[in-house]
Amino acid sequence: MTSWTVLDSVVLTHRLHIGFQPEHERAFEDLRVTDLTPTGDYIFAMTEVGRVRLFDSRGQLLDEASPDSALGVQLGFEWSPGFDVLPLGEVAPFSVSTRRAAAEALAESLRVTIGEEGNIIRVRLSSSDRRRAASIVNAVMSRTVSLAATLKLEQIDDRAEVLEAQLARADTLLRDAERRHQRFQVNAAARGGPGVEGDPAAERLIQIRVDADQLRMDRERLETLLAEIPTSGVRIEAMEVIPAVRSSSELSRALTELARARADIRRLDLTGDASQLQLIRSLAESLENVAIPRLGQAVVNQLMDQEDLARRQSADAAALLTDIPPQRIEEARLSRQVAVAGTLFQDTYRAYEETTLAQAVARPDIRVLDVAVAPLTPQKPTSTPVALVLLSALVAAVGVPLLLDSLNPSLREGSDIVEGLGAQLLGVLPRIGAGRGGDPGHERTVNAFHELRRNVTFALNGGGPITFAVSSPGPGEGKSVTAANLAFAFAESGREVMLLDADVRSGRLHEAVGADSEPGLTDLLMADCSLTDTIQATPMDGVELIAAGTFAEDGPELLGSPDLESHLRELGSRYDVVIVDCPALDVGGDAVLLSIAAGAVVMVFRHGQTHSERARATMDWISRFPFRVAGAVFNDVPLREARRMRPSAAPVLNLPNHHRS
Repeated sequence: MTSWTVLDSVVLTHRLHIGFQPEHERAFEDLRVTDLTPTGDYIFAMTEVGRVRLFDSRGQLLDEASPDSALGVQLGFEWSPGFDVLPLGEVAPFSVSTRRAAAEALAESLRVTIGEEGNIIRVRLSSSDRRRAASIVNAVMSRTVSLAATLKLEQIDDRAEVLEAQLARADTLLRDAERRHQRFQVNAAARGGPGVEGDPAAERLIQIRVDADQLRMDRERLETLLAEIPTSGVRIEAMEVIPAVRSSSELSRALTELARARADIRRLDLTGDASQLQLIRSLAESLENVAIPRLGQAVVNQLMDQEDLARRQSADAAALLTDIPPQRIEEARLSRQVAVAGTLFQDTYRAYEETTLAQAVARPDIRVLDVAVAPLTPQKPTSTPVALVLLSALVAAVGVPLLLDSLNPSLREGSDIVEGLGAQLLGVLPRIGAGRGGDPGHERTVNAFHELRRNVTFALNGGGPITFAVSSPGPGEGKSVTAANLAFAFAESGREVMLLDADVRSGRLHEAVGADSEPGLTDLLMADCSLTDTIQATPMDGVELIAAGTFAEDGPELLGSPDLESHLRELGSRYDVVIVDCPALDVGGDAVLLSIAAGAVVMVFRHGQTHSERARATMDWISRFPFRVAGAVFNDVPLREARRMRPSAAPVLNLPNHHRS
């Protein structure tokens, strides 16, 4: 509703970038300005002799003409005022602003309220010109509804386009499979030959070979598509028709998210929401360049293992059977291809028909119930009794701080995380420095990290080695301090811990533990040293560190290297716990790449600092990536408030392995 696509259109239609008094509307009804027109205040005058003049705000004459001639051409005006638009000797001041400035002013003037149930939106606009205000509100809502219909239809069209391509390919696959099967049957009937129907062992061998052939075709097709990604991008419609891809829930979900992200990018390009557009583009790039290639390669590796197993099973079964004619195996293989292609075609055709129907009946999710009308009488400002003003002044010293506290949009309660963000609360960390040894504040902080250690272990089903990343929505929320102290807490329980500083832009963990900055992670990823060369001791027994390493311009790009995940797997085999300290999520895609490689992330939010809406947007964003959000840590909580907050984390069982092969 307040996007530039809507407001810019309304500004242009109602000429809101031209300001004048309502009683002078007739004088300016034909006025048009161009991009060359200087912004500012002007004065239009009708002289006593019937000439029209244009002045600037200081009274300097800019142009003069007869009423039916063009006025202000040299200033970019397109305007022939006409006769009798003003009484002789009268003046009419007016102003010209940019269209974007007028749109911003309109956005600030609109008062939008949402009903308690969230399904009714009311829009108000105050103005001295009541009829014009009503017309503007109606134009805003009309444009909003029109844009909503366009966006919804575009989303359906995008899906229809993908399904149409999938349907065409499924149809080709089905026809090819049917032709091969038919040709084989004709040739086999002419040749004749022995059969093995009814022999269970023979039927099992045939099925194994048919399955192995299908696995090989799926693998080869997927390998080809993965190899094309650097030049052609992810071809969603081609991947989704591969049976092995359709049966992989993670890869299918990633492809669906990429399709949604691409549709969102087109929508945001239209609505002009730059900040949201940047987030969605980052999501699409991470899915296309990191997540989908890795998930696809994991499916390829799985298919290779299944092929190898099928070959061994086939060899074992073939050793017992020597009389199965080759055409019997070929018959089963071709029949299987026809069945698979037929199922794929039917499923795709059904989805395509549903989308086609949706195109025909698409309606926007928003519509106008009541149009805006100008009030019959102007609304008078409400007067405030003097006694109330005096009373307000007396209670301001107490009431204002309480009011400001209630309006603070930052996270302040554990329920803000559990209920507002939908994340389990792994730990509540009191403000560090509230006490020292022997002080209850210090003891409470130590116990809080021990409790956080237990809950992280439960959340990651950590009976064995665990690897996870630590990040936050923005900088300054305490993620590095949390990661380091959590590493020490794990070491106190007798575990061997690796603390990896993966902030290749500005990592400083080495300074905190008195270690060297290099060689570190960037040196390792550039193959300038071995993994062992990067490992350094820390003052805490059981904790070792890999620093961020030598600064490199392409440091963030190095985090997308497959070598990172390989090194994390090796560290996971050496240490009981691997903690990856990431940059904040708003820095770029670094934290996402690292969390995908680690398989899980723990989010840190700072009491009284992390904006609740920003936190909610962050959690919604990262939930679309293929890694687990283990939970959240509420950091820097005042000691008195920390005492009454309890973590909500509970053991999570049967989680998949965090490292994908």
